[in-house]
Amino acid sequence: MEICPGDGPTGEATERIRLWRLNRKCQSPTEQQAEYMVRSCRKAFDAEFFAQLTQRLRPQAIEKMEASLNEVDSEIGFSAMKSEPGRIALDSVLKQAARLEFIRSLELPSAMLRSVGQDWIKRVHRRVAQEFGWEMRRHPDGVRLGQHAVFLI
Repeated sequence: MEICPGDGPTGEATERIRLWRLNRKCQSPTEQQAEYMVRSCRKAFDAEFFAQLTQRLRPQAIEKMEASLNEVDSEIGFSAMKSEPGRIALDSVLKQAARLEFIRSLELPSAMLRSVGQDWIKRVHRRVAQEFGWEMRRHPDGVRLGQHAVFLI
C-alpha cells in the first residue's frame, strides 16, 4: 500500500515500484515483471475484498442477489439494474423506486467501501456494467456476489 496507494493506472504503479527500489538500492524488476506484480496484487486484493464483502452479506440478501442474476429481465433483474432510467414518466419513476427498494432490502455493508478508493469502485462498476447476467453467473460465488454488491452500493 505504501508503494501503490489508490488504484491508478498500472504504469503509474510500476513507476512507483521502480523508484522505491531505486531509492533503496535494490535491483528493479523488468517492466513486464513489475506489471505482472501489480496486476497480480490487484487481482489478489479484489478477490480478498469480494470474499470479505460476500461473508458479510445476509443469507436473504444472497438469495435475492442470486435471483436478480438469474432473472435478468425482471424489474429487479441484473439487466434492469444496469439500465438507464429512461425519460421522465410515472412508469420510469416507479421502476426506479422498485430498484431502490430492492437495493435497500439487501442491507448491503456499504461501510466496507470506505476503505477503498473511488477509482477502485469506478473500475468495478465499469467491469460489472460491461458483463451480461450469464457472464456474472460464471464467476465464483465470492467474486460474483462481491462485484454485484459493489455495483449495487
